[in-house]
Amino acid sequence: MKYFLLLILIINSNAIISQEKSCFDIARNGTLNEITSEYDGNNKVIDSVDTNSTSMLILACYRGNNDVAKFIVQKKSKS
Repeated sequence: MKYFLLLILIINSNAIISQEKSCFDIARNGTLNEITSEYDGNNKVIDSVDTNSTSMLILACYRGNNDVAKFIVQKKSKS
């Protein structure tokens, strides 16, 4: 029984660790490094909107994530 519980704990911990933040999570409370990495992987991510038609910029501003908001504005102004 102990081994079964240990196996379940390992499987669940791997699932939690492997979860990636969405671009919207990064806009809300991510870091400048995270948004830079996301942008470098796909520069069109800046134009993404969520299911409520809310842009990443709106989310970053609403949550006070100033560094990410500034990054988005800089990248949008260059495109």
